[in-house]
Amino acid sequence: MFYSALWIDEVDIDAERIEYNGNVLKIPASLVSEGSTIRMTIKNGTESIDHDDWTVRKVTRTKDGITTFVAEFTSENAKKYQHEAGETISIMVRPREASDSGMFSVEFTAKAKTFWNFQTGIQFERVYH
Repeated sequence: MFYSALWIDEVDIDAERIEYNGNVLKIPASLVSEGSTIRMTIKNGTESIDHDDWTVRKVTRTKDGITTFVAEFTSENAKKYQHEAGETISIMVRPREASDSGMFSVEFTAKAKTFWNFQTGIQFERVYH
C-alpha cells in the first residue's frame, strides 16, 4: 500500500510536466511504459473526436537522471486534425497495458494565438481542476 500511495503522489507531480503543442505530446517517462496506451478526446460543442494511435517518437534523456526523461508521442490522426479555438482536449493515459491502476488524465483548451488582433495560430493551455 505504501508504494501505491507513493506512486500516486509521483503521478500528480509528474503530470504537471505534460505538454501538448498540437502535434507532439510530451509525457514524463516516469508515467509511461512500453505497454502504455493514450487516448485523446477533442470536444468542440457537441462534436467529439478520439485519437488513440499515439506512438513514441523519441525519448529525451538528460544528465539529471531518469526522473527528468521525457517521452514524445505523435499520432498520425492527430497530425491531420486542424484544431480550433474553444476546443477542450482531454488526454487519458493508461501507464500499463491491461491495467486500470494508475490511470490519469489531463486537459487542455485550444485558444487563439493573436498578433495585433489577427489570429496567427492556436495555442494550448493546461486546465487545472
